[in-house]
Amino acid sequence: MDFLLISGPQASGKTSLIRRMHTHFISQGYNIIHRYFYHNNDFRCVLEKNGRKVLMQSDTDLPGCILNLKNYYASYPDVDVIITACRNDPDPMRNRLFGDLHITALGNIHFEVPLGRMPRGALRTQSVAWYEAQVDKIAIMAASAAPFNI
Repeated sequence: MDFLLISGPQASGKTSLIRRMHTHFISQGYNIIHRYFYHNNDFRCVLEKNGRKVLMQSDTDLPGCILNLKNYYASYPDVDVIITACRNDPDPMRNRLFGDLHITALGNIHFEVPLGRMPRGALRTQSVAWYEAQVDKIAIMAASAAPFNI
């Protein structure tokens, strides 16, 4: 099992990036095996293309969300990659996610795309657009390379 984690503090854009990645994968021919939307536009889904399955969940910042991801994965144990949000270190929910899903530096291949908060001000709109475009490139490039090959 490989993990692609979108990490950062609360309100840093993790869910938004995961939504944009979902849209990108669908545009690249991934089929939706299952998708479920719930509160605040969060979602979980399983996508498939050429026998490669990807599980995505946009939130893992509360114990219940982490449990939902763990249970969802149990329903689809043959997925190749899990893409999910992750709080930044040293947030306790990060440690909970790593513990519950057995994510270790030695045992799993995982890659993190770190996010930060954007400043306020007159140039915020342009800054956010630039930042999102750059982060999208990094996330899509990481997802398309080995070991993920999405």
